[in-house]
Amino acid sequence: MSIETIIAQIWSVYFIIITTWILTQRKRIEVLLKKIVKNVEINFVFAFITLGLGIVLVINYSYWTFDWKLGLTIVHWITLLKGLMLLFFPAYMISISVKMIKNNMAYIISGMLNFMLALYFGYYGFIAQNNQSSWSLFG
Repeated sequence: MSIETIIAQIWSVYFIIITTWILTQRKRIEVLLKKIVKNVEINFVFAFITLGLGIVLVINYSYWTFDWKLGLTIVHWITLLKGLMLLFFPAYMISISVKMIKNNMAYIISGMLNFMLALYFGYYGFIAQNNQSSWSLFG
């Protein structure tokens, strides 16, 4: 199994969990964001974790090929940029999150985008590679 397939599987599972959380825990997310806004230390912890993850992802997998794997590279660079934005512009990033959680359409679009990413990476991580080997999704 290639590294791209493994990364796609990880992102697929991650986006399925995030989509489920976004669509089922709206009130909890709203409360959490209100607490995060008030706690600068938590913002910096999130920023450093996201930045560190982004750096690791970009250094280890950043290939600008024109196939499905480009999606991996784009998600990795977005993670890095999000970490930088959280570190240098925390208030702006939190205000975007708060506005999005209050705006019904933005909230739904966010959930749909995460779900589409889950399907995209799930297809290439679990299904498409199945056509090339004897590995099976169910065992």
